[in-house]
Amino acid sequence: AFKSLSSISSVNAIGIGNGVNKEYLQFFDNTNKIGESSIVFGNLDSYTTIASFSNRGTNGIDSEAGWTNIGDGSVAIVDNKNTKNDYLKLVDNRDTGTQKATTFTSQDIVLDKAGAIKFEYKTANYKDGDSVSYKIIDENGETKASGTLTNKSSFNSIETKNLASGKYKIVFEVKDGSQSGNLELHIDNIAT
Repeated sequence: AFKSLSSISSVNAIGIGNGVNKEYLQFFDNTNKIGESSIVFGNLDSYTTIASFSNRGTNGIDSEAGWTNIGDGSVAIVDNKNTKNDYLKLVDNRDTGTQKATTFTSQDIVLDKAGAIKFEYKTANYKDGDSVSYKIIDENGETKASGTLTNKSSFNSIETKNLASGKYKIVFEVKDGSQSGNLELHIDNIAT
């Protein structure tokens, strides 16, 4: 109705009452039209969690077996009984002599259509000299995103958008370069 009426006359949008939103009224008023505009309804950033590590994980990326490691580190799922606070724990043990990193690689993450990969992380026993990084690689081993993960005591989100459909892996490099403790990277809520 608006389209046909607006093509033959001026249409003034008037809002009455407490629930009126001027941002929405602009789409029903052609008296002061300058350019184009749009508004988004709903959550376009909705994700499907593929790994929450609840109840010690299940299979694939959501389990200890869904991760390989190169180095002297270890993979474990921390099961905080009867809570939703379970997570994947990736540990690089402090080496004697030269410190070497442990690399942890997920099983394939399949995106059926273009989208994103998101995960949450925090660290424990992070000291001077320690380092943590991540990268998202495609099925050809090409890096699509990468970054440094800084010391965080509570979970923080990392999101990689604009990925084409296909197979991807998350690779974490954890290096305990300190002289004490074993550096831990905690991962939770991997989603696409």
